[in-house]
Amino acid sequence: MPVPGADSASRCLGKWASYLCSPLSAVALQSAPTAAVLQCARAKCQELQKLDVSSSKTQLPVEHLRAAEQHLAAVERWLTGDESALAGGALTVSTRSGQSSSAKVPTQVPEQAERLFRDLGLSDDLERGPEADEFWRVCAPHPPGEIFLKSISCSAKSRNFRYVGKIYISSLRICFHSNLVGVETEFALSWNDISSLRLMQEVQGNTFPVRISTKTEINFDGDDVKELDIRIFDFSGLGALHKSTMYFLGTDLFGMWQKVQDEPLVPAVRVVRSK
Repeated sequence: MPVPGADSASRCLGKWASYLCSPLSAVALQSAPTAAVLQCARAKCQELQKLDVSSSKTQLPVEHLRAAEQHLAAVERWLTGDESALAGGALTVSTRSGQSSSAKVPTQVPEQAERLFRDLGLSDDLERGPEADEFWRVCAPHPPGEIFLKSISCSAKSRNFRYVGKIYISSLRICFHSNLVGVETEFALSWNDISSLRLMQEVQGNTFPVRISTKTEINFDGDDVKELDIRIFDFSGLGALHKSTMYFLGTDLFGMWQKVQDEPLVPAVRVVRSK
């Protein structure tokens, strides 16, 4: 039995797919109409999630709709270069080491915060708890409209030393802060400046190694780098980072990282001709 309201949504989603997959997509992606089509498709994904399917024999694919909405948002942000779709405000990427500062908590938009916490499966109590207070203090200055989401215990490698600290995930960026014997080491990256986050292969140890690749070099602990090696200490923290990566980048954290010189994970396709 057809689900009421699904026809218009499928037409909009179909229009989006054909528009992006057309031979002129390279030109189309430079135009404003594409952003409008993406917004329409995202809106339809949201509408479908609210449909009453009690009379239908099939269940509503809520997780797939949420994933589609997140992927569309990532494409839209890439196309427009606008990170304010979720939390507003431009962001200047900053990296600093050996500094401490305090900051006044920015004004936030409740509706945007509620939606982010809901979509990422996080408790909105984090927004007002000690984790949030720590984030506003150690990750200042803050761009307008930034929403704190989660802090994760981890370590970050610099040369042959690992700084134990935390990664703070927000709606606009991820920040790392470590304070060992009064020595503070930090970096901050906007989501837009991150090329990929990948879970690395690990032979020994109980931590979860993640490699962050950036689009441009950043300064961390006195070195200009384009890759950061992070070790997440617990599985729940890895799950939160994975969900955030999917939401803001539209990529899968669990796509295994491999060196360029390694053999490809997928073997070459062999064409078999039938006689």
